Amino acid sequence: MDRNTDREATLLEIGEELVGYDELLTRSDRVSSLETPQPQHVESLQNWPKGNGCIARDETEFFHHANDLITLSSPDDVLVSWLERLVSRTLVILGKRSQPNISKDPNVYIYSKPSTNSAARTLLTPFIICVLLAPVAICNAIGNPTGRLLVVTAATTVFVMALSLLTKSKVVELAVAGATYSTVLIAFIAGPNYRFTPSGS
Repeated sequence: MDRNTDREATLLEIGEELVGYDELLTRSDRVSSLETPQPQHVESLQNWPKGNGCIARDETEFFHHANDLITLSSPDDVLVSWLERLVSRTLVILGKRSQPNISKDPNVYIYSKPSTNSAARTLLTPFIICVLLAPVAICNAIGNPTGRLLVVTAATTVFVMALSLLTKSKVVELAVAGATYSTVLIAFIAGPNYRFTPSGS
């Protein structure tokens, strides 16, 4: 307010520098949040110039520093993404090259995302059913409440650990999922004589 032009110019210069600094922090945060690529993707990146011979060897050295590479597309579901890669690799190994291929390069196989996703989820279905129903069957076969409690504890531990490793769930989401899962299973230790019995028996 004292109309000091030197001070005003200094404040404007400081403001401009702070804007640049804020942009640097934003870019750094965005880059640091990107994940490293999957090993299979790095391998594909390394194999492509070898098969095409279009890039000098010295210029592909950075391909071998996987820790310095980042991926711009991070899967939301790690397990489904892993199964999709497994399905694609299996199709290549089995020679299913007549399937629709997005790539025009005869040595590069990129299968349709919907088809590999459907196959991955089909493979995942029996696994999920087994994880959910196996503790139920075991609890039904055990008459000892302590044994049932141990089964519920072990099943809940495996369930929460699987969610933690295979998904990007937050801690609160893991806690809620674990509490819900254990609450459903806890019904099987409600009484020492609890059994599933056929209707009418």
